[in-house]
Amino acid sequence: MNSLNSINENSFISQWTRFFKRSPSQANKVHESDSELIKLPDGKDRFLAVTIDTVSEEIKAGVYKDPWLIGWISFMGALSDIAAVGADPVGVLVSITMPSGANKGYYEKIAKGMASASEKSEVFILGGDTNFGAETSVTICALGMVSEKEAMTRKGADVGDVLFATGKFGAGNALGFARMKGHPAAALFEDNFRPVAKLKQSALIRKFATTCMDTSDGLLAAMDQLSRINECGFKLLWNEQDILEHGALDLCRKAGLPGWLMLAGPLGEYELVFTIPESRLNEFTDQSKESGFIRIARTIKENEIILENPAASIILNTRLIRNAMNDPGDDFEKGIRQILKENKGWRYAR
Repeated sequence: MNSLNSINENSFISQWTRFFKRSPSQANKVHESDSELIKLPDGKDRFLAVTIDTVSEEIKAGVYKDPWLIGWISFMGALSDIAAVGADPVGVLVSITMPSGANKGYYEKIAKGMASASEKSEVFILGGDTNFGAETSVTICALGMVSEKEAMTRKGADVGDVLFATGKFGAGNALGFARMKGHPAAALFEDNFRPVAKLKQSALIRKFATTCMDTSDGLLAAMDQLSRINECGFKLLWNEQDILEHGALDLCRKAGLPGWLMLAGPLGEYELVFTIPESRLNEFTDQSKESGFIRIARTIKENEIILENPAASIILNTRLIRNAMNDPGDDFEKGIRQILKENKGWRYAR
């Protein structure tokens, strides 16, 4: 069995949380859910979903240069965790840290990005806090409500379940790769990077899914985490055109990189990945015909992530991938070299 704590981030979280007493009202365990699920004492069989997320490393590393995008990303990232548990959002709280004497216009643009995300998602900013420090960081706490019956976690997948996604992948990691390499297309990637939390799709998914997780840390990280929690694996039916966003695939072709590398980095698109049991597959596909969902993998007994097409297959070392690419401020090129050396046998993007 692949251990959760063989992933550096999981190990840190496990070590950190051992000092804290768990609330008896909390339904999920550590690592098992994108948002914390708290049983409300009102007798209505519902959970309060709570999550908090900070954008900091990406700003320091220079991945996000546009302050408007920083505001947008911060807002949508927190809401994506609410969507992943099937909750209907209540609102968000904002905390921002900025250097003393900072450019007022820069932080107004961050606020405008949040306001645009708020309008797009129809979720209000309820309040927050401002602080001064050495570097800019933006933290969002999001709140939602979901019935106990429809709440989704990362635990519950079974062999034979089908893994779906709400959309294509790679736009975030294409931006990260282009920025770290000084690629001239980086500004264009950033201008077009507008991930949206899949709140409306979540309302349908929660009626059928056995597990759900957002892809804020990349698709392979999400699949690996689901694999470790559920003691299973996934066989990904690899077709680059079906899974990768066009710009990410084009970048891989021009740079001579394997397309799956755009799934390996830590900058995800806030899509949802979720498992549907075989017994409900026909009903689900019938009700989701207009959704644009992508069928990407099947759950298998072996604790492996396998990419397969008619010409070739590869078992990916997702432990190495996640630990090498965990921090967007790390040396991307070094991480990529490690990943390609370990995960041999897979051809480059066509």
